[in-house]
Amino acid sequence: PAPDQAGAGMTDTVLITGGAGFIGRYVASALLARGHRVRVLDSLIEQVHGGKTVPDALDPAVEFVAGDIRDEGAIARALKGVTKVVH
Repeated sequence: PAPDQAGAGMTDTVLITGGAGFIGRYVASALLARGHRVRVLDSLIEQVHGGKTVPDALDPAVEFVAGDIRDEGAIARALKGVTKVVH
């Protein structure tokens, strides 16, 4: 198949690291609009998120995983079933 048709009809599960931030939210929305499943891994650092435990303005269709990119266990959990990563 042509490169733009490879995997046509397949839905990717995309992990966005730091996806609860300004740019990540827009990337998540764009991926959802294209039919992908989206998972976000974010530590919700206080400086950015003001001590919240749930991200603001993240589409409810996005699966949120609280964790730090430097934590091997958090990465392993977040990567289960993922076919693509946006970092």
